Amino acid sequence: MKDFLDSVIEKDPRYTWKLEGGVIHVWPVSGRDTLLATLLDEKISHFSIIGAASRYQIYNDIMDLPEIRSKLVIAGVEPMIFLASGSMTKLAKETLVNESNLTLRELLDRIVLKTEIRQWVLSRWGKNSEYISLKGG
Repeated sequence: MKDFLDSVIEKDPRYTWKLEGGVIHVWPVSGRDTLLATLLDEKISHFSIIGAASRYQIYNDIMDLPEIRSKLVIAGVEPMIFLASGSMTKLAKETLVNESNLTLRELLDRIVLKTEIRQWVLSRWGKNSEYISLKGG
């Protein structure tokens, strides 16, 4: 896997990668959106998923966390969660994620490790970068 990721980065050196806690992180080397970096480093007091949940519900609950919502309001950015095919379908198994005192990045990584969601992408877009989206697969 390391050789593969290194070869991908070699083809597009605008990005870098790192294995952290069993999850591969990929991010731009320069020009990183400050708001995205701030959100990923934001401390979350508590988040839980108990029972059957859909991807849409999980992403919506994350964007509604008070710590995240307040940063978005201050930045004048709205959360946008896309209703992709299957995003409203409940995850195949009941899930228990009950986490406290961790960053958003750590929370997203735990969701990847504890659920069937295998990736996440946090991005900012819109004509004036007025939306932020969290999606995964």
